[in-house]
Amino acid sequence: VGQLAQGSAATNFPNAKIYFSGGTDMSSSYDTDNNIPMWMGRVNTADQASELRVAVGNSTSNAYAKFVVGADVGDSFKPVLTVQMDGKVGISDLQTDPFTPLTALHVSGGKSAGAAYLENHTMAIENTSTAQNGDALALQFTNSVPLTTDHHFVTFFGGLGNSTYIGAIQANTDGKGVRFLSKGADYAEYLEKTNAKDVYELGDVVGVVNGKISKDTTNAQQIMARSYAATVAGNMPDPKHRDRYELIAFFGQVKIKVRGPVSAGDYLIASGLNDGTAVAVPVAAIKTSQMAKIVGTAWESSAEGAVKLIHTAVGFGFSSPTFTKEAEAVADLTSEFSKAKAERRDVMDRVNQRLADQDAEINALIKEMAALKPQ
Repeated sequence: VGQLAQGSAATNFPNAKIYFSGGTDMSSSYDTDNNIPMWMGRVNTADQASELRVAVGNSTSNAYAKFVVGADVGDSFKPVLTVQMDGKVGISDLQTDPFTPLTALHVSGGKSAGAAYLENHTMAIENTSTAQNGDALALQFTNSVPLTTDHHFVTFFGGLGNSTYIGAIQANTDGKGVRFLSKGADYAEYLEKTNAKDVYELGDVVGVVNGKISKDTTNAQQIMARSYAATVAGNMPDPKHRDRYELIAFFGQVKIKVRGPVSAGDYLIASGLNDGTAVAVPVAAIKTSQMAKIVGTAWESSAEGAVKLIHTAVGFGFSSPTFTKEAEAVADLTSEFSKAKAERRDVMDRVNQRLADQDAEINALIKEMAALKPQ
C-alpha cells in the first residue's frame, strides 16, 4: 500500500507505510490526536531479512499504549491478545475487560471444570513430537549469580486474592538442585475404603487391613490417620472412582482427633471405640500390648476432655509389626533379667544364711572346747 500518513505524521514517520489515526465511537470522548502514534510498516534489517513492524506509541514505559486483538461481545470489546508498550503481554479468554498484563507474559482465563481434561485448564503447553525423548517445558536462570533459595522457578498463589502466597519450587540451599516449598506438612497416599459409602473427616484415625481402610481398628495391621494438609498425594485414583478412596497420611505432621486430655510427647493410640478417635498415653506408661495401636506422638497439649484436633507427628513406625515384636522382645528380656536377679538374690540370701549358721556353729564349738580345758 502507499503512504497514508498525513500532516505531521508524514513528517515524523516518513518510513511508515500505514499510519493509523482517529478512533471508534467508544473513544470519541477522548482526543484522538493524543500524541500516541500508531503505525505499521516493513523494515529490511539486513540482506534477505525483513520485518513487519507494528508500533504503538513512542515510549517503552507507557502501559496505556497497547496493541489489542479481541472481539466485540455484546456492548463491549473483549481482549484476547494484549501487548503493552511497557514490555508486558497478556492472553485472555474474553472473560476480562479491560485486561492489564502484570508480567512479561500474563495468561488469564475463567476455566472451571474437571482437572482430568486438558481443555479445562487456563493454559496448556503441548509437545506433539513422536520421538522418545520429548520435553514440554524448561525453566532457566541465565545470570552468573549462584542460585539460592531466593530463586523461585515457580511460585504458587491462591486463596482470596492474587497476593496469597502458598508455595513454590525454588533452588535448594547449595544451588545445585530444587526443592518444593509448601504450607502442607504430610506425605499422603490414597487408600481404598473397605466400605465405599463410609464418610471420613480430617483427623480421623483409621485401621488398615491389606491396604484397605476403615474406622474399625480392632484387628488392624496398621493404625494411620486421615491426611490434614498433604504436600504430596500419591496413588492417585481414577477420577471416576475417587469416592472409593481417602487420602491417608503416611509421614509428617497432621491434626488427629483425640478424646480426653493430652500432653505434648504422649503417644496417641486408637481409642478402641472405632469412631475415628485416639487417646493419649504417656511414654512411661505405654504397654507392649498398646504398641500396635500407636498412630503418632502428640506435639501439643490440651486439658479439654472432649474430642479435638491435636497436632501430631506420624509415620515413625510405632505401630509396625517389627517395632512391636522388638518391643515385646525387649520386654521379655527385661522380664528374664528381673527373674534372674531375683533368683540370684535368693541364692545369695541362702548362701549368706548358710555362712551365718556355720559361723554360729563354729562359735558354739569353740565355747564347748574352751569349757573342756583343765583348770
